[in-house]
Parts: sequence; C-alpha cells; structure tokens
Amino acid sequence: MVLEYENRWRIALTQAGLTKGWFRNLGIPRPIEPTYLDYSEIVPQSQGGVAKQGNINATLVWDRLSRYQLYLLESYRANATNGLIYLTLDKANGDSPGFDWIDISGQAGIIQFANMPGGRGNIKTGVSWVINAISVLVDPATFT
Repeated sequence: MVLEYENRWRIALTQAGLTKGWFRNLGIPRPIEPTYLDYSEIVPQSQGGVAKQGNINATLVWDRLSRYQLYLLESYRANATNGLIYLTLDKANGDSPGFDWIDISGQAGIIQFANMPGGRGNIKTGVSWVINAISVLVDPATFT
C-alpha cells in the first residue's frame, strides 16, 4: 500500500515545471530504492575518524519499468539543458523520522537497465539512474 505522502515524486526540465511533473500522472512508478547522499566519498581522518567529501548525489532504482516508462525517463535525460534535471525527492537520510521532500537540480547520468528474460525487450529490470552534483533548491518542498 502506497500512502499519499509517499507518492510526491516529481520530474521536470525546469524548476517551475516541477509543479506539474508528478511521476504518478506521467505513469512512472516511484523508485523502490532511492538513495540520497550528501557526499560522494568517505575519506579516512586521523585517529580513526572519517569525513564526507564530494558532491551530493542520488541513485534512483526501479525493479521493473515498461519500455514506455523507460522512454519517458530517457526523454527527460536526453532533453535536459546542459544535462540538468529537476526532481522532487525524499532525502530519507536520517534527518527526521518522516518524509523529507526536497526540490533539487542535478546532472542526469546515463540510465542503466537490463532486459527481463523472456520479455522481448518490453520490460526493463534493475533500472538505475544516478543524479550527480545535486543542488538543493527548496527544503522542504512545497505541494499545492
């Protein structure tokens, strides 16, 4: 069961476009394994400590998408001006016990996937999309 507040994922080619870019209205399911990290590398420090360094990034994973759903995501990636994509996503990084929705922009990486055996190319599995060099635009995101 997906609760209403779990389904606030949005995608757009501009920040203003986020008000209309609901995944659910586009027919794209929410990612099953979203990972938002405020670092890209953990670096050892003296005395056994560690520090976070690098760019903010997010990895979005779907267990399966149809050919059309993959096409929709790919069309956003391909049409991103200077590679920049806009998303509303859940930070889910331990800052709070609930959902932490934020609007971000970031560099859209290549979408990786595999064809489902026996699916004749119509079902894609293990779909993974990395968004790099994220800038947090609105925290918390607003919904109307």
